Amino acid sequence: MKKNHNIGKTPFTLYGLSLSTFFERFAFYSVALYLVANLNFYYGMSDTQAFTVFGSFMAFSFLTPTIGGYLGDQLIGRKASIGMGLFLIMVGCFLISVNRVQELYSGLGFLAVGNGLFKPNISALITCIYQDHQERLDSAFTVFYAAINAGSAISALLLGYLLKTVGYTNSYLLMGATASLAIVSFLPFVRLNDQKVSCAEAYRYDSVKFLSVGAGSILLSQIISQIIFRGVETVFLLGFFVFIMGYAGYIYARQDVLARKRLIALLFMAVVYMVFCVLYYQAPLSVTLFTKRLVSLDVFGLDLHPAQFLALDPIFVVIFGVILSSLWRVLPETHWLAFAPTKYALGLLVIGIAFFMLIAGCISLEGIHKMNPFWLVMYYFFRSMAELLVIPIGLTIVSKLSPTQHMSFFMGFWFYFEAFANYMAGKLSMISEILDGMSTAKEIGIYTSAFTIYSIIAVFFSIVTIFLIDWLKHLGTINTL
Repeated sequence: MKKNHNIGKTPFTLYGLSLSTFFERFAFYSVALYLVANLNFYYGMSDTQAFTVFGSFMAFSFLTPTIGGYLGDQLIGRKASIGMGLFLIMVGCFLISVNRVQELYSGLGFLAVGNGLFKPNISALITCIYQDHQERLDSAFTVFYAAINAGSAISALLLGYLLKTVGYTNSYLLMGATASLAIVSFLPFVRLNDQKVSCAEAYRYDSVKFLSVGAGSILLSQIISQIIFRGVETVFLLGFFVFIMGYAGYIYARQDVLARKRLIALLFMAVVYMVFCVLYYQAPLSVTLFTKRLVSLDVFGLDLHPAQFLALDPIFVVIFGVILSSLWRVLPETHWLAFAPTKYALGLLVIGIAFFMLIAGCISLEGIHKMNPFWLVMYYFFRSMAELLVIPIGLTIVSKLSPTQHMSFFMGFWFYFEAFANYMAGKLSMISEILDGMSTAKEIGIYTSAFTIYSIIAVFFSIVTIFLIDWLKHLGTINTL
């Protein structure tokens, strides 16, 4: 009997793609989560310099998927885009392992473009192969999301140990090898029987287009690296903002009254989401350097790296995500908690509470030199709860509020706001800058002030969102959001 290669019906494909995603996220987050700490320690950058580089790198990492998705859909196919993205991420890790400034920026460019090619296309590929089995799609993405969180958690935990034992260069050589494992684990799916796949457009391949996109990706990676190095990302991001807002305005003008109301609601939700992300991404920025300077890193006899605490977030997300997901399923659609703006308001309030935990920890520092890590654990717990309230429903909001014929554009519109949030997170974190020679008391005062400002911003926008919920209902979105 002929073997059935219908990959929509076999878990082997899902687990294989999830394994590839695990290795890819492992490599990518080894750079992203540790970037500020590494720039500060290994490259001797000031807090402000490190914050700026991180914000710019993450901004481009969120912008490039809009390009990568288009290339996968229209030019070279999703499998080719995924493979190319994995290769670029591997090259980026190897370049960063050289431990020189020029190679660092070049490597960040490769990682940003590689992420842009990989991230949208691996998700689209899973959706594609389950096209004839929609009832299994939720469970498929549950496995996929677990692989993402596992990759980021283990990366955050293991890299800190590697940096202490084998050093910077060897650690990132190993991360490059991990990215190569992502390529190896993806290879079995490159030559599956395409005729058995219902959405065969995902598997289009043309060698000329492939080589052209490959050359263009390398060129784009180096353009991004130079933009970050020269600090001209502000001009680029603002120019892009003018373009997307102008085109969004053009679409708005051509819609009926109800569609216009929904687009106004979408813009408001995108702004609220951006504010949330600015606060959310303080964890690998100001909070990581705060941990390095003022938190006791001795936990149960282990001397931890400050960035290893970032592993708590994906762990909490996996544990409590199941609980919250079950809650959303049993809530009636008319319940106030089922309304997306309510979740966003609560998410902002909860992340404000997270920063209050750090404020309490700073207050507890009186008379001692290092803060008990309990307060940091509580910060990550509340941050994870806030994440579960806000981030998972973002693209659902876009799909419900945007005009169907322009949905792809507004998906990119939403990603732009998250990209700009990363850039702004780097700018906002500068209020926590610590200069050489500052006393411990001065450092505590600066961080207390910074965390207080973060909390005030969160609570303020939470209150604004609560007061505008009735306005959003008036826009006719209650049955949509």
